[in-house]
Amino acid sequence: MSGQDISSNTNSRVLKTYQEARLQNTENLRKLVVDAAATLLQEEGPEAVTVRKVAQKMDCSTKIIYSLFVNKEGLAQQLYLEGCKLLANEFEGTPQTADPIQHFLNLGEAFWQFGQRYSSYYKLMFGGAFANF
Repeated sequence: MSGQDISSNTNSRVLKTYQEARLQNTENLRKLVVDAAATLLQEEGPEAVTVRKVAQKMDCSTKIIYSLFVNKEGLAQQLYLEGCKLLANEFEGTPQTADPIQHFLNLGEAFWQFGQRYSSYYKLMFGGAFANF
């Protein structure tokens, strides 16, 4: 291998590592933004979740949030998915019974508990709190 081959091989390895790190940082930033939006959702309700308020909570520009989610609906979609995960956890925690009717009642109770515990997520997911949801 010539010195140039080693150099180009090293550069491509660094570039790949940089791209992986950048992707990982983007995913971490997306999670932090969704967490900030979820906090606003739980503390102040769905109407408080605006790109501007999330940016204020994150102490960043709205441009960063738009670059990650395109628009408010993209952010709302991520919150919707977070709500689905929370609801799935509620359902997974229901006791298993041999009686299908009792199991159905347990699932209904878990759904009701989800609505009580995460009322803002419930409004987002089932109450039309955001347009198109």
